[in-house]
Amino acid sequence: MATKDIDLSEFEVTQARPCTVATLALNDLQREKLEAALARPKISAWKITKVVRGWGFSMSDDSIIKHRAGMCDCGPPGES
Repeated sequence: MATKDIDLSEFEVTQARPCTVATLALNDLQREKLEAALARPKISAWKITKVVRGWGFSMSDDSIIKHRAGMCDCGPPGES
């Protein structure tokens, strides 16, 4: 089956959304706690999200999961 040249540019991401985790306006202690929690795989994304929401921020478990997996604008862990 021959493939036709079709312009699919409308499906391409034109502007990536910034990483929710990286853009949180945390104070120094909150940032330190969050980074430590992210580094511990035994602390679930759900629990981290629950704590961050308790600090007054809106985010989803998916944001934590993507950040930990390096699937956000921050790149793989250790590169941010």
